[in-house]
Amino acid sequence: MPGLMMHLTCAQYFAPDAPLPFYLGSIAPDAVCGRGAKDRSHFRDRDDRLAALRALVRSPEWTDDFHRGALLHLYTDYLWDEGALQEFAQRHGAEWFLPYRAELSRASVALYRRNPQGAALFQRLADCPETDYCPLPDISTAEMAAFVRRNGLWYAEQAKTLPPAEEFTPALVDAFLRDAAKRFRAFIAE
Repeated sequence: MPGLMMHLTCAQYFAPDAPLPFYLGSIAPDAVCGRGAKDRSHFRDRDDRLAALRALVRSPEWTDDFHRGALLHLYTDYLWDEGALQEFAQRHGAEWFLPYRAELSRASVALYRRNPQGAALFQRLADCPETDYCPLPDISTAEMAAFVRRNGLWYAEQAKTLPPAEEFTPALVDAFLRDAAKRFRAFIAE
């Protein structure tokens, strides 16, 4: 479960000139409230998570820009959860979750600082009308719009003071995001 700036950067690597609904979709799945709802909406509660994502690729409802961005989000989360998250949890043992969330925040904010389009992109997304959003399971378009505005402000504030990540280094994050974009291209072509 990468941070929002990581998702936006992956979306930029996948489709640098995509319309805003694609970028909105690339972060919208995280607007869901509650871990149980997030596990359901991200298919973490299923043994066949990858098969569920493959079904969305073939679903006619998931072919527009917004839903394609949301699918990139879910696929990127799958790759991250199977790799970086599992490795972090193994290194840190039973008490991994809070250090993980802190490290993830630092890595995502560091990416926001490095991405010259980060602040401008968040502002463009925050300015989008709610009609550019599409409903997703457990998330209304109003919740998505509020989530984007709130996180744009959070990133701008955190970029002033949050220290850099120690384990999720810029090189690791960038390599992961570029690879995820490449693998997603192959995944949707299967």
